[in-house]
Amino acid sequence: MFCIALALPLPGLCAPAPGDCVRSAPAPAFNAKQPGIRSYRFSPVSDHEAREYLALTTGESVDIRHGGCEYLVTTLRIKSKSIPIRLTAGRDAFLTAANLLRRLRQLKDTSGFDLALAANTLSAAAKGNPAFEEPLAVEGDGTDFLQAQVASGRCWPGIRRRLCTNYAFQRTAVIPFNHCKGCPMIRPALRLVFCLASLFPLSTLAADAAPAKPVYGNWGFDLDGADLSTSPGKDFFRYANGRWLDRAQIPADKPGISLRLAISDLTEKRLHELLEQSAAQVSGQPATLETKAGAFYASFMNAGRIEQLGIQPVAADLAAVKQATSRDALAARMGHSQTGFETPLFNFLIDVDLKDVNHYALYLTQAGLGLPDRDYYLQAAFARQKAAYQRYVAEILRRLNWPQPEARARDVVTFETELARVSWTKAQQRDTVATYNAMTIEQLQALAPGFNWRGMFAAAGMPQLSKVIVAEKSAFPQMARLYSRTPLATLQAWQAFHIGDNAAPYLPQAFVDAHFQLHGVTLAGLQQQPVRWKRAVTAVSGDDFLAGDRFGSVGTMGFGVGQLYTARYFPPEVKTQIEAMVLNLKAAYRARIERLDWMSEATRKEALRKLDTYVIKVGYPDHPRDYSALVIAADDLIGNVRRCAEADWAFYSGRYAGPVDRSDWAMTPQTNDAYNGSLRDIVFPAAILQAPIFDPNADPAINYGAAGGVIGHELTHGFDDEGRTIDADGALRDWWTAQDAAAFKARAHMLGLEYAKLEPVPGAKVNAELTMGENIADLGGVTLALDAYHASLNGQPAPLLDGYTGDQRVFLGWAQAWRGKVREEAVRKQLATDPHSPRQYRGGIPPRNVDAWYEAFQVQPGDPMYLPPEQRARIW
Repeated sequence: MFCIALALPLPGLCAPAPGDCVRSAPAPAFNAKQPGIRSYRFSPVSDHEAREYLALTTGESVDIRHGGCEYLVTTLRIKSKSIPIRLTAGRDAFLTAANLLRRLRQLKDTSGFDLALAANTLSAAAKGNPAFEEPLAVEGDGTDFLQAQVASGRCWPGIRRRLCTNYAFQRTAVIPFNHCKGCPMIRPALRLVFCLASLFPLSTLAADAAPAKPVYGNWGFDLDGADLSTSPGKDFFRYANGRWLDRAQIPADKPGISLRLAISDLTEKRLHELLEQSAAQVSGQPATLETKAGAFYASFMNAGRIEQLGIQPVAADLAAVKQATSRDALAARMGHSQTGFETPLFNFLIDVDLKDVNHYALYLTQAGLGLPDRDYYLQAAFARQKAAYQRYVAEILRRLNWPQPEARARDVVTFETELARVSWTKAQQRDTVATYNAMTIEQLQALAPGFNWRGMFAAAGMPQLSKVIVAEKSAFPQMARLYSRTPLATLQAWQAFHIGDNAAPYLPQAFVDAHFQLHGVTLAGLQQQPVRWKRAVTAVSGDDFLAGDRFGSVGTMGFGVGQLYTARYFPPEVKTQIEAMVLNLKAAYRARIERLDWMSEATRKEALRKLDTYVIKVGYPDHPRDYSALVIAADDLIGNVRRCAEADWAFYSGRYAGPVDRSDWAMTPQTNDAYNGSLRDIVFPAAILQAPIFDPNADPAINYGAAGGVIGHELTHGFDDEGRTIDADGALRDWWTAQDAAAFKARAHMLGLEYAKLEPVPGAKVNAELTMGENIADLGGVTLALDAYHASLNGQPAPLLDGYTGDQRVFLGWAQAWRGKVREEAVRKQLATDPHSPRQYRGGIPPRNVDAWYEAFQVQPGDPMYLPPEQRARIW
């Protein structure tokens, strides 16, 4: 019998002799006489570190006291043959067991294992675990012992695999927690060790012990995709990615191709398999989370049923619009925009009140436009798209049997053009101070008369609302005035069109094709409509958090599907590794803030306090969303969309009057993105933690450049031109001295000048004001990633890999993470609407502002990318 031991520690551990298995006294509170159980010792940690680490890694805990010390322990046991499971741990420990059993399922020789008993027992345990609403479909056998325990002592550093004989199967996750009074405290360090061993045959273990290869190249970077004939100082993005860019072909149904989109493709494939399997289990009225998701998926795939129903599913909505014989009545219909297919003139959402951070507030923002941005109506460069939009409006109205579709389409586009004239720009909307205007309902009515505010709020289920926060304050009165003067027939046609547009992806194929022709072909440059199953996955699971389209963002089972996705596809050990990396990035940021030469001590103190308050969330929410009351029917697609939207709005509006839930997530686990939120939280969903962003088998320098860069990017958002207006308590407050604020703005302006010169497509340059926050965060990301990588070396030199230094590999990891190209139409849309710069600039521009990049790649004066030291933006 053999043991595979993997250690995932932070710096400061001592190592045993090569080949030696660590032996120590058994941990207190556990029976050491059970055969095959071994213990590992760890250095104690500080209260703060232990609490923070434990909060990130465990769901529940029990107290154990021993020798004047207090420990928090989670335990999950699987014993041989009978396999009784006792769950006192949270979701992570359970997923560890589930992943273990799945691995055993893959064995060719399962003789001697009771597979059915293993699956049934694990399913029974799932039923009793509050983290799951239903059993997981797990096959396999857990053959001996799984235990998370606490101990003190020593272990070895690095990720190492060691073969040890004469020990039975075990998996041990050791989480230190020590705050014993009077005990000498050793240098704080957080440790997490997984010991894997098996009753497998020797041949099986030998195969398992072989090092896994990275997804890209031999050490995590795809050298075959680099263009080494291009000098890094001429075009660093092409140097890192050029041959891949030359070979890659954008799929007909995509706006672009990239390694990040490859992550999305893999996630989409997994979701497809999951939903197909879930749909196959549907029989009668779905009652479990899995069968509800499967029935929703099946309702989208049932094209025959959709064609049969025609526009009947939205007939009641259209009738209500026709019956709204006054502007007040029509304004009240907009209250259903969160739960149906109506569109509002003023959008509303619930979020943390930035000046009362313990409570929620309802925010109002400008809305009413069908094209991506006001510029599409007002700039000659988008005349073709605007003309196509008017034809699309007419086609949708005609298919809805709306009278005079061509004439009404002209009226609708004229109305929206006038709305666009008074709307704020995307850059103006980034001003957190200007967009926070708290007022009572009476004050709102005085600000923007001519609109039925109370009617809209009542229809949204919030009749007692007394306070709102208005974003674009100067636009509201002009928009309300325009609404009050526009003919009712135009407003009715406008609302009818938007109902048809929002519902089009769920209606018969003629609507789907028309919707794709505008949104896919005209606005994004796609050449082929995604196949039906891909659209079904989006409808049920949701789309990218920042996709910008209503389809895939309203009326989904996103968080429910996320529970199913992470249970099957997210390894708990990835969560642990990312959390350790985050601690290193935070330490690097602290060090940089402490030595900034342009910041006063007063501002520095506040900045450090804010940095310490950030909470990192990895993988999935701690508290699953409850879908038990949600009704899903396999033959009612639009009804499913409505009921999911109603459930979501009930969730958010239902907690409006209560305390702020600081464990909340704004992204689903299957989202290929990350964000820095209003809760001073930085969230990394499970789906983004895949190569090239994070590969557990890649060289650490590559992971620091990619995943570390993303972590640093999100940390920096808390201190960019928007984030710096929020203090350590999450409140909107100016905590900067005037001199420091001026210094920050001057440094940010220098970076903005650099981006303002960039022209990715003819006649369209990067909007430096719109992209300022993301550009600052990208610069912070690569800078912090490099610092954190240096710290991870513990004073040792970085190894050379294929002749590349550690610093070179960090920069290459960053550039590879942005490898990709996008269609011209999609780039133009991005430049007008998206606060992110095009990916070639995200990968290539930040490094040229970092001194270490010049030394790493020997970039010299005269090289096209060379910036004199005094012109390099140095912010954080």
